[in-house]
Amino acid sequence: MVYILVALALFGGLTVVLGRLNSQSDSANLDDEMAELRTMELLSYIGSAQKVTDQMIMTGTEVASIDTVLPTGASFNISPHYHKLFHPQGGGLLYQPAFAEDIETNASAGWYIQDSINIEWTESTANDLVLSALHVSSDVCTALNTKMGVSTPPVLDNTLANFFDPAGADADLMIANCANCEGYIALCVEDSAGEYGYYHILQGL
Repeated sequence: MVYILVALALFGGLTVVLGRLNSQSDSANLDDEMAELRTMELLSYIGSAQKVTDQMIMTGTEVASIDTVLPTGASFNISPHYHKLFHPQGGGLLYQPAFAEDIETNASAGWYIQDSINIEWTESTANDLVLSALHVSSDVCTALNTKMGVSTPPVLDNTLANFFDPAGADADLMIANCANCEGYIALCVEDSAGEYGYYHILQGL
């Protein structure tokens, strides 16, 4: 009888352990699936933005003439609209101001469009058109970079806002700021504050 009770106790303990392991595994799988879903959503929007800017240029808009005024901007509804990236009579790109699931944890999370900086490894010193998803999670950052064969996010020597937020310093992104970023038109990086952001050069001169 004693042996039976001991066996039952061990079996019960094993069941609890296995249950916890399965729960942790399910949670990890769910996190991975959510990160992959978020990654695909980001890449889908970036793909749409790339198509819109390519089409604008094909129909006669110079890169330097692309107007990135947001729908909230005072001049958004003042004609002409032809060169406006987000206006229905211009590029017609849908503006997404923020990531709903990240708003509570970081009020600055969201999409940014920057046209006042040059990225050193593009063809000239003229300003480039850059779309960025700032303050994404580390899991999403890893998933984005994995698709490009990059294992560890390169580290910037300053904050994301310093380069990618139009309301920031508008500092050019130089190789000295991120040596491991050189040559990448799209990459997820970690900044000096430990935040993650993904940039994509829509048009580089």
